[in-house]
Amino acid sequence: MDEEPSPPRRRTRSARRTVRACAVLAAVLLAGAGMNLWTQRITAWERRLGLLDEWVFPQGKDTLTRQISLLGLGGLRTLSAELLALDAVDAWSRHDWNQVETRYRQIVTLCPKQENYWTAAARHMYYNAASDALADESLDAWERKATAKRYMDSGLKFLQDGAAINPQSAALHARQGDFLSDLNRSPHFGRAAQAYHRAVELGASPIYRRMEFYALCRTPGKEREAWKLGRELFENPSHRLPSLLGALCALQNKLKIPAGERLSPEALFGSRERARRYLTQYARNTLRFPTDGIGETLRQLDGE
Repeated sequence: MDEEPSPPRRRTRSARRTVRACAVLAAVLLAGAGMNLWTQRITAWERRLGLLDEWVFPQGKDTLTRQISLLGLGGLRTLSAELLALDAVDAWSRHDWNQVETRYRQIVTLCPKQENYWTAAARHMYYNAASDALADESLDAWERKATAKRYMDSGLKFLQDGAAINPQSAALHARQGDFLSDLNRSPHFGRAAQAYHRAVELGASPIYRRMEFYALCRTPGKEREAWKLGRELFENPSHRLPSLLGALCALQNKLKIPAGERLSPEALFGSRERARRYLTQYARNTLRFPTDGIGETLRQLDGE
């Protein structure tokens, strides 16, 4: 039979085991500390590059919101946003615009870098919700207008907030321009021109330079700026649409541009006949484009 270790030997073995355990624990702690420091550096680097967003709980006390918050904490933000989007569709089908607005606020909280969520929310509020309010016969006339305005303001707010979070997004600025220049709503052409200008700066299609021109030529006090931009666009044949040419002709008349600087109708449209045909159509435009002196120009063309 093996001899039972003496008490001193047992104490020595126990001490050795304790020392080894402490050494292992220290190594684990040091490794953990090193890993934590490395992780913090990586996290800071990702935040600087815009690759990582701070987690914010979606606001709301309903069951779905609480469930989504747990999913989001688990890293399933995109899935959570899609579930909320489905619920927003259900709210849309019921014309529950307050719920649509709430759901999209939660969605963009979860996925603030997804431009499509911001634009979808904006369209729902600016167009669908506002149109529904204007057609609601259960409301007085002033209530319909006030409710529609609140929804339109909410739609614009989605685009403005989205652009603030995504400052390099050309699309969000371009959509602001589209909304602000919509004649079926409450157009603000000066702000629309600024939005289009910023969109182009961020890489949007050159077509938005033309949209900027259209907004500027309908903004009181911006006629000379519009004319300069229009002359610049005229140098590119792809921009020589009848509406742009007609607006340039009207702006020249309104600003009384000297003969040596202005473009004749023939130079604008390519021929006297084309000028007569297109200016006749342009003079009847209902898009609020300027028509200064167009009648006189037509009379001159008819008399030649």
